Amino acid sequence: MKRGGQIIYSGPIGQHSSKLIEYFQGISGVPKIRDNYNPATWMLEITAPSVEDQLCVNFAQHYRDSLLHENNKKLVKQLSIPAPSSRDLHFPTRFPQNGWEQYKACLWKQNLSYWRSPRYNLVRVLFMTFASVLVGALYWQKGKKINNEQDLLNILGSIYVLIQFLGANSCTSVLPFIARERIVLYRETFSGMYSFWAYSFSQVTIEIPYTFFLSVLFVSITYPAIGFYWSIYKVFWYFYTMFCTLLYFNYLGMMLASLTPTIQVASVSASFCYTMMNLFSGFLIPGPEVRL
Repeated sequence: MKRGGQIIYSGPIGQHSSKLIEYFQGISGVPKIRDNYNPATWMLEITAPSVEDQLCVNFAQHYRDSLLHENNKKLVKQLSIPAPSSRDLHFPTRFPQNGWEQYKACLWKQNLSYWRSPRYNLVRVLFMTFASVLVGALYWQKGKKINNEQDLLNILGSIYVLIQFLGANSCTSVLPFIARERIVLYRETFSGMYSFWAYSFSQVTIEIPYTFFLSVLFVSITYPAIGFYWSIYKVFWYFYTMFCTLLYFNYLGMMLASLTPTIQVASVSASFCYTMMNLFSGFLIPGPEVRL
């Protein structure tokens, strides 16, 4: 097939591409293939548009006028008529595997994809480490010096800004990754390999261990550096807040990348969501005033 979707050959290849070579060498002016030369390379060279102009031949038109094309049409017509005893193809299910097997296959695929994407995962680990160390240095042992309401608001405000910043960065980072994966998703789902639901659930699941690691990294650096009171209860809630925040920002990026046609539209939509969540999260404007 040449550029434009026009067929220049459709038929048997033959041993060592003998049938293909015989067909093209039968066209007037086409140079013979050299000994021990790759038939595929030779075919691409002699069917290039520049060669067509030199030979004043249209390979697509030549194929349409050939006996091979007529034989192919007869064969298609013959095979399009089912035998009297034949039955229509029927499959009991749409997919060859059940939902659980589809989910496991997609999860295995996602695991390989994430492990082989250091530009996405390694970068966000380094960014989280840098941001945590920076905040720990800026607010070194401030948690032990809370003497009034203003000191408390300063600590809470710093954590709020940090979480918003890290969450927005996480959402922005996941957009191009999901946009690239969507091309593969369309090809594989339309071919009947798995359903959209299996792929979506596996994509949601694979983010959990990576986000868990990032949250542990954040807590292990900032909690002792800021000097908060050591308590299993308090450490857990500190970790839980960061873990859920990173998760919903990641899932927000996945949702926007899936719903929007291009990554540019997804980025603009994400910026709008950052603003709305920042305004109505209940920190800048308290909850009772938002309801009013």
